[in-house]
Amino acid sequence: MSRYLVSLIGELVIPNLLLIKTLNAVNRHVFLCPRGGEYRAQVGRLCAVSDIDEPLLLEVEEFSLEDTDRVLKNHLNGPSSEYWVNLTSGSRIMALAAFEHFRKLQSQVFYLPPYRNVFMQLWPDHIEHHLPIKFKLCLKSCLEAHGVKITRISSNQHSLEQLEAMYAIITQNSNSRFMNLLNRLGSEKRSANEENKLARLARKFSQALGISEYEVETPAWLSFIKGAWFEEYMAYWLDRIVDEVYYGVVIEMDGVQNELDCVFMHENRLHFVELKASANIGDLNEFLYKLDSLGKDFGLLPRCFLGIADPDVEHGLRHNRQYLRRAKVMGINILTYSQLKPENIEKTLREALFSSR
Repeated sequence: MSRYLVSLIGELVIPNLLLIKTLNAVNRHVFLCPRGGEYRAQVGRLCAVSDIDEPLLLEVEEFSLEDTDRVLKNHLNGPSSEYWVNLTSGSRIMALAAFEHFRKLQSQVFYLPPYRNVFMQLWPDHIEHHLPIKFKLCLKSCLEAHGVKITRISSNQHSLEQLEAMYAIITQNSNSRFMNLLNRLGSEKRSANEENKLARLARKFSQALGISEYEVETPAWLSFIKGAWFEEYMAYWLDRIVDEVYYGVVIEMDGVQNELDCVFMHENRLHFVELKASANIGDLNEFLYKLDSLGKDFGLLPRCFLGIADPDVEHGLRHNRQYLRRAKVMGINILTYSQLKPENIEKTLREALFSSR
C-alpha cells in the first residue's frame, strides 16, 4: 500500500516541517499549493530542509473549492492508497476541499493547534492528543524553511564574573550623564575636562573586568562595554535552559536585513529577544512595535521578549501600566531589572519560557 503525506502550503511553514519530520514510512510527499512562485519557493525550501526528492506539487486556486476539488480528484484518488493529511496550513477553502476529498478515502487527517507539540487527529476519529512531536527543530532549519539567512556578528565569550560586573555597573549608573559619557569612550576628540572623566571611567571598567585601562578602549572591549555584554549575559543564562542560542546576529530575506540581540528555538517555536541596557520609559512603544514587526516582516511569527536592565524603567512601569497591557496584547513579555539580576534571571527565564502564552 502506498502512503502519501499531503501538506497544505500557506502562511504557516513549521507545522508542515514538523509532521514531515515526525511521520515515517511515507512513499510520496504531496504539496497542495496555491498558484504562484512564492508558494513554489516555500515547497522547495521544505523539500531541501527535509531531504525530499521528487515531491508531487499540486497547484490550485487558493480560494476556489471547485478547483481544489478537481485537482485532488485528478491526482489523488487511489482507493488502495493511504493518505496522511496535514490541514494546519493553507487557506480555509483549501482545507475544506481537502477534508471533503480525503474523508472518502483511506485517510488520517491531522491538525497542530497553536503553540502545541502534539498533533490532533481530526479524522476518522477526533483524538485530542494523538501524535506527539519528538523531533526538535533547530534554529538553522527553521530559518531556512522560511527563506531567511542568519549571520552571527558576535561570538565573543567572557566570564560570568565579567558579565555580572557589567550588569552591576550599568544598572547602578543608568542615568543619562553616565550613559552619554560611556558612549564617548574611544572617541578621538576630547576636551581636557572630558579626558579626565573618561580616564576615570576607563579605570572603573578595567578594575571591574580585570583588564588594563588601555584594553578598555580597544574595539573589541568597547563593543562589549557599550552593549554587547547584555546580549552575551542573556545568552549565557538561556544556554542553561535551551539547546542553542545565537546572539548578536543579522537575519536577511529578499535583501532586507535586521539585527537581533538573541534568537533561539524552544519547544519547536522561534523566540526573539530584544535587549536594552538603558532606556527611557517613553521609548517602550518604539521598542514594542519594532519587536512586533520584526517577526511579521519576515513571516516568522516568533514568541518575543523585551529585556530592559534599567531600574528606572522598572519603577516607571509601576505607574504606567499601559505599556504592560500593550505588550500583553502584542504577545510580548517584558522582563525588567529585578527579574534580570544574576540571582533571579534563570528562574525568570524558566518561568517565562515554560508558561503558556
